[in-house]
Amino acid sequence: MAKKRTKFGQLTHRDLRAFDQRSTDLVLAAMDAGCTGRVSSNGHAILHNSAGQTTSVPPNSVSLNRSAQNAAADLKRFLEGHTTQPEAAPAPANPTSPITVVEALDRYGMTFSNWMDTNGELSPKDKIEVVPAPDGSPLFSLLPESAPTPVETPAEETEEVVYPVTAVAEANSVTGKTVRNRLRAAGGRDKDGRYRATPSKLLRAGLDVPSPAEPNQTERTDDQQALSPDVDAAEILDRIRSLLGEDPRVQVLKAEKEALSDEAIRQERRAVAAEERCAETEKELGETKARLALVKEAFEA
Repeated sequence: MAKKRTKFGQLTHRDLRAFDQRSTDLVLAAMDAGCTGRVSSNGHAILHNSAGQTTSVPPNSVSLNRSAQNAAADLKRFLEGHTTQPEAAPAPANPTSPITVVEALDRYGMTFSNWMDTNGELSPKDKIEVVPAPDGSPLFSLLPESAPTPVETPAEETEEVVYPVTAVAEANSVTGKTVRNRLRAAGGRDKDGRYRATPSKLLRAGLDVPSPAEPNQTERTDDQQALSPDVDAAEILDRIRSLLGEDPRVQVLKAEKEALSDEAIRQERRAVAAEERCAETEKELGETKARLALVKEAFEA
């Protein structure tokens, strides 16, 4: 006869030789489900599940004892308690372990994508730290070692001084038209038509750079100098003409003006000649009237 098991463990057919077939099947089903058991001193199989519950199976399932008749129902409830016992959850991964941007997108989806929209551009290799919030939602932060380094922008070049065309013309004893022509040939004219008489452009054009007489005097444009209150109207007109250059329409207007002036002189001379002829005619008329009076007196005498 087999020795009875006094400690909980896996029961086998060898331990259940005193049990009938139905009781043996019940005990072995519990063993297959992961329960443990032992045979008590009175010959019953004491079963233990993962929930800490115990039940007993009598060796004779056809006994008139009510507990023997309810053994199958008790074992069913016993196994349900064993199978529904929650398994120990695996240890969560370290929430603060850094992950890449690609891993964060794959793991957190739109939550991480929305966070990216508010934190600028990130490279796929940037490291992201994820920690749980009090409500369980993930909180993202960019690790300092992967933070993008600011791009150094080159320092802006100092803008060159732009001299007025008139000042350049005076310094070089040439006309403003000559200065503009040389600047145009040296690339000193902008797309908007303005001339940039900078030192580099003047040297390229073969012109001397004017010496600044007063502070900020060289930075004044031709238009500003033309509008200065200490410049008379004639000088303003000359500067405007020098800026505009020779306009063929002006020559046409001058020619028309001269022609009209000549015509006015001719008309005036004609008017003077007509007045002289009128005076002579009046004189002749007076003499004729005097002769007629003498003739009339002679006839009456």
